[in-house]
Amino acid sequence: MARDCIHSNPHVDYKLRLIGKREQDGRTYNLPTSSEVASLIVGDFCESIEKRDIVVQTSSGLLQRISELHPSYLALQYPLLFPYGDDGYRVDILHRGVTSSSNSKRTTCTMREFFAYRIQDRDHSFSLIVNAKRLFQQFLVDGYTMIESERLYFIRNQQKILRCTSYENLRSQQADGNTDISNVVQRVILPSSFTGGARYMMQNYLDAMSLCKWFGYPDFFITFTCNPKWPEVKRFLKYTSLSPEDRPDILCRLFKIKLDAFIKDLRENEIFGKVQAVVYTIEFQKRGLPHSHICLFIHADCKLPTVEYIDPIISAKIANIDEDPELYSLVKEFMIHGPCGAENMNCPCMVDKKCSKNFPKQFCNHTSVDDNGFPLYRRRNDGYLVEKSGV
Repeated sequence: MARDCIHSNPHVDYKLRLIGKREQDGRTYNLPTSSEVASLIVGDFCESIEKRDIVVQTSSGLLQRISELHPSYLALQYPLLFPYGDDGYRVDILHRGVTSSSNSKRTTCTMREFFAYRIQDRDHSFSLIVNAKRLFQQFLVDGYTMIESERLYFIRNQQKILRCTSYENLRSQQADGNTDISNVVQRVILPSSFTGGARYMMQNYLDAMSLCKWFGYPDFFITFTCNPKWPEVKRFLKYTSLSPEDRPDILCRLFKIKLDAFIKDLRENEIFGKVQAVVYTIEFQKRGLPHSHICLFIHADCKLPTVEYIDPIISAKIANIDEDPELYSLVKEFMIHGPCGAENMNCPCMVDKKCSKNFPKQFCNHTSVDDNGFPLYRRRNDGYLVEKSGV
């Protein structure tokens, strides 16, 4: 209808407004009460209209920002994933079973809960979203930015409640003799509860440093990496055409389960000795694969005072293929660096025609500790070898 109006009266400036507020639940099938599905506004149009509406106007050559909180945003952005124009997230979705008389502290669904609900696998039903491969990855990124945007919007509008007006910049302005500090650019202070913010990172860093101050230096530095070839991943994707990177939600969930089990092994089963404290961080590699760096603080009775205690725990050697073929295949596939150097100058580790990881390492018959306190592991020339890329 908007198109027909524009064609019949091309000289009139039309603006199409998709109303953001829902009077009835869009998930329930309702017969249309009129022949129009949107308002067509001619001429006067002011900024007082609700910010969460989407406005489509005749070509002005200017970019316009639309609210990601609009119920039609996802259907407009992903017509392949929502072919029927389903409603996306809106701010007043009630939790199931909640009525106006419920005493629940929070009766409405958050955006994070909405997206978590939409990306779940369900028995006996096909989910177009989770089987969309690269489009699913884009959908997750878009969904995350929407959640982050909503959190930032909340923080921006709750600065007085978050007690952020008494910070040093205003005090310093007043101390410098500026009696009128209302024209100072308003800063939005991110609290430490905002994941990824400066205060969040600083608080976690100081917590980790407090552990070092109390327990001393960490004794073990362990890297725990997500492997897309885990049997659980292969079993889950066995009857689909998806690749592991097409389901980052499953990879992250499985990685967290295995990481928690590993931390439990370290603490309760004491596979490296009695543990006083554990601190770790999770990072993401390319293709969405997470890995964790773990610092382990061992009890004073179980520390490794000399290099003789290192060899039974850490081994830098190629296993005997006849005695332990499984370990040999694991080392061959996952633990061998390179080839780099003259054989492969395009290797990512190459910096100024040298390997930034200092490979190949020299053979040595005994473990030692360098001047900085880092161990140099025993690497014996025992004749075992691995061939990678013809090297």
